[in-house]
Amino acid sequence: MLYGEIVFFIILVACAGGEGAKDSGKESQAVEDSEGGGDSEIRDSVSDSTVVDTGECTPGTAEEGQILVGDIQGRIVWTADFDAAAEATGKTDCTYTRVYSGNQRIDQDYLCPDCSWLGQATAEMIVGYEDCYLQIDDAPQIRQEVLGLMEVEGALHVLRSGSVNVSPRDLAAIEGDASEFQFTSSSTSDSDGGGQVTLTLNGGFFLREDCSYAVDPTVPLTEQSSCGWPRNNPGGPNSSYVLTEGEIFPNVRLEDQCAGEVDLWDFRGSYLIVDMAATNCGPCQQMASEAEAFKAKAEEEGLEVELITLLADSLSTVNLPADLATRQLWVDTYGLSSPVLGDEGFAYALFPPYFEDGSAGYPTSAVIAPDGRLLGMYSGFGYRTDQDGNVVGNTYDDLADMIRADMAAQ
Repeated sequence: MLYGEIVFFIILVACAGGEGAKDSGKESQAVEDSEGGGDSEIRDSVSDSTVVDTGECTPGTAEEGQILVGDIQGRIVWTADFDAAAEATGKTDCTYTRVYSGNQRIDQDYLCPDCSWLGQATAEMIVGYEDCYLQIDDAPQIRQEVLGLMEVEGALHVLRSGSVNVSPRDLAAIEGDASEFQFTSSSTSDSDGGGQVTLTLNGGFFLREDCSYAVDPTVPLTEQSSCGWPRNNPGGPNSSYVLTEGEIFPNVRLEDQCAGEVDLWDFRGSYLIVDMAATNCGPCQQMASEAEAFKAKAEEEGLEVELITLLADSLSTVNLPADLATRQLWVDTYGLSSPVLGDEGFAYALFPPYFEDGSAGYPTSAVIAPDGRLLGMYSGFGYRTDQDGNVVGNTYDDLADMIRADMAAQ
């Protein structure tokens, strides 16, 4: 969806991602995230699905820059109770079951900064797909989900998202502890075709620590960048994922157009414009088409600026990164000499909350100082016009003004 805004003869255009875009690919996320239920014993709950606690695990041998992480396994059973109106359309009460197996993700804390544990798991529907789940949704039997644990008002809660790279939602308080727990909840929503369905969930999980090794994202990359980018990352953890002017902009490690890994902090020492973009967003495309002209103009002025694009798959799948071929096509189409990174939900999780009025859209740009401070953010891309309608500048001029103001203050 496109919208326009005219302020002091500035024409601003942005594409809206919104909750619909975030939830796409989640199957029945809005319904399922509130489902619940609980078996009397976790082991009984899980063993019936052939998922068993395998006890202590052997992580193997660590390589340089790796740390120990845990894994998770378990089962969730949904019971669907259709009301009379839904049954009149042919719906019948039923159950379906997913089994889960996955690993801790220490590189995606931005999806749930307050979670004490965050992981990604393969969720496979082993019971009820044909005769139950297809009455509710038509998504595949196997998908990837995000699971988390977080303390809420003194109680440990399990959180869940039905898609990768999407912040998990609070599902229910758990019974047990973080290593072995069960939970229950339920919700009612509209049924496809008419009426309503109440979904009740019964879940049980095992969470084990120190099961395998993962790359520590706080340790800087040292090998030469395949695209030739600098390696100026000072290292260390992120102190906050709340974007605040004057505070350090958080780091994230993503893949570039050369299939190499890049840290945002690798570019310390230069002013950065970090752009949240989606492949099918018209204003994003327009911004990309003028990027090199802006860089040339900034260089003539003596402004050392690097542009970094965080590119999502599309406006309807902003949680998925643009794949390597698409990133390269973006570079070739607009003649870019700057990093184009496949965004794994980082920008969508962090950028919109900065705008309290909900005005964030695609593109949205963050301006970052050489020492890592956030100078400000700007949503949309448009053109400055004079009273006669002549174009006299664009959004890049506004972003450059932030840089000039910071340089003058030094």
